[in-house]
Amino acid sequence: YTLRTLFPYTTLFRSALQCFIETLEKCKKYEYEFHIFHCYNFIARVYLKLNDYDNAYKYYEICNKELESYPNQGKNIGEFYLLAAKINYKLGDLQEAQFYINKALNLYDHDESILTWKAQVLNEYIKIHLRENNENINEKIEKIITIASKISSMSNRLNIFYDVIIFLYENGKQEYEIGRAYV
Repeated sequence: YTLRTLFPYTTLFRSALQCFIETLEKCKKYEYEFHIFHCYNFIARVYLKLNDYDNAYKYYEICNKELESYPNQGKNIGEFYLLAAKINYKLGDLQEAQFYINKALNLYDHDESILTWKAQVLNEYIKIHLRENNENINEKIEKIITIASKISSMSNRLNIFYDVIIFLYENGKQEYEIGRAYV
């Protein structure tokens, strides 16, 4: 669960999904190939937000096929790389997730944007899971919190903090010290 499930965002995501599906149909009808890829990408992202991993993966795969046919997607390809990293992370394919997150980070290297920061946060989670020994995860959690503090949207920041708390709980760390505060 995420904060999104605690609030009535599910209805908004379902409405967005319907809009993207309708837009996709129009793009296909009028052969707007550039926009077709982005519709698939957004549909996959919405399914991911709805925790519908089967459909998210299905549209992620469709995006991959579109990329084979139309590889030039401009800088917007970064949103796909971030999506691909998230889906592979959620499904446990950490090597593939790391491959895509590195592509996103390389693309966003000099950007100061929410996509950059979301990619950096996901990268830290991937690093935590890929660590070879009992490295100190506290440093990586601190880095996630520092990155999250750059995000001006309170709901986005809270979702990141919520994810950190759930991650710590699921990994057996019932208490975590941040400076003098406990989570």
